[in-house]
Amino acid sequence: MSTKPEAASDAPAATERPDGDTRRPLLKLESLKTYFPLRGNFLDRLIGRESGWIKAVDGVSLDVKRGEVVGIVGESGSGKSTLGRTLLGLAPATSGAVTFDGQNVAGLSEPQLRKLRLRMQLVFQDPHASLNPAMDLRTAIADPLKIHGITSDPDELDRRVREILEVVGLSPPERFLDNYPGELSGGQKQRAVLARALILNPDLLVLDEPVSMLDMSVRAKILSLLGRLKNELGLTYVYITHDLATAKFFCDRIAIMYLGRVVETGPPSAIYEDPKHPYTRALLRAIPDPDPSRHVPRDLPRGEVPDAANPPLGCSFHPRCSMAYGPCGWEGRDLRELLERRWTQLPEAQYERERAMIGDLEQVGKPATTVQVPAGKGYQGRDVVDLLETIRADAPDDPFWRGVQNIQAAEGHAQVDFYPAHDPRLKQQGRVQVACHLWDPELAPESQASSLS
Repeated sequence: MSTKPEAASDAPAATERPDGDTRRPLLKLESLKTYFPLRGNFLDRLIGRESGWIKAVDGVSLDVKRGEVVGIVGESGSGKSTLGRTLLGLAPATSGAVTFDGQNVAGLSEPQLRKLRLRMQLVFQDPHASLNPAMDLRTAIADPLKIHGITSDPDELDRRVREILEVVGLSPPERFLDNYPGELSGGQKQRAVLARALILNPDLLVLDEPVSMLDMSVRAKILSLLGRLKNELGLTYVYITHDLATAKFFCDRIAIMYLGRVVETGPPSAIYEDPKHPYTRALLRAIPDPDPSRHVPRDLPRGEVPDAANPPLGCSFHPRCSMAYGPCGWEGRDLRELLERRWTQLPEAQYERERAMIGDLEQVGKPATTVQVPAGKGYQGRDVVDLLETIRADAPDDPFWRGVQNIQAAEGHAQVDFYPAHDPRLKQQGRVQVACHLWDPELAPESQASSLS
């Protein structure tokens, strides 16, 4: 079988593969942020004024070595696909740097990016949508060579397409050259998409959920193909997925993302054997067990992924975390959520009585570490304090109360003070890096801090 296709003799200098410095990362992300503007009302949109930002990627730093498979794992909405598009220059970085083989991608113009993309290719999630249904494979796979000006010679195009079809396992090529996407199975379409990316002789492939749209019987074959191609062609992969099971066996390193940030990163063996971050633990517990006779404790996080346009203070995972405590970033929004969650579970009469004791919750729901809870009509601040203490007594183990520093009565309201919020940063802990205050010697609870020192 042929290995990587040879570059055409008339290829421009930009397509030549540099030898590169094997000691430095092929890809380096430094404090990368990708924000998308929000425009609120009609007037804001008319004058082009932003009313806020969606923080899709919020300060990611990550290295990818040559020949490595780095998995980016997280739930929907974690920012992993936006991260992949940003490192290719398909989504503009708001700040930070993306360095590919020593060159800052974020600072390049579109013509410069076009040249660099010969060495950086993206494989999309849905192979059905990635191919033009009106274009046969011969044309679709050869198209990148013509677009980038590598060659337009019909014989050379035909030779290159036949060769790459052999490489991805669509053999014999004569069987597939004149086929349209509608005549292929899901696995064959994904092989064709791979062929189209590989024909440009890239160094890096960003694989965005490359097997999630395929049948289970086909996934293993495509992953096996990707592994073989990596070894034969000297490729480097950024593998984006929500599937921890495939990431465990396919990746050399894994970065767990939550709400735009990497919360834990390290080799799969270390992360699976002893996950440090509560979010990583929750993801692992959520993996289905094929043995129905085993009862595995799930302990899934409560609630949904927060809004990236208005993320929680401190640790973004703290509202859903069973282990959160003082410095994690408790705020007024958490108090409002606690009250609303309680009231949905109360009998109607008790709900109406408690709801009448508290006034407008609009101010309570703002992101602040000191919040004034207004008393309802006919009630005083002391009544609100008594109600909050009753709620605490009913559920003393709720993580929310670990973040409350003080509750005191004032005229017409109760004031709730939370502990100061701290932004977690990745810190080395054994074989992994984890962004969690539980593993920060300066902020960890006394019982855990002593074990870290």
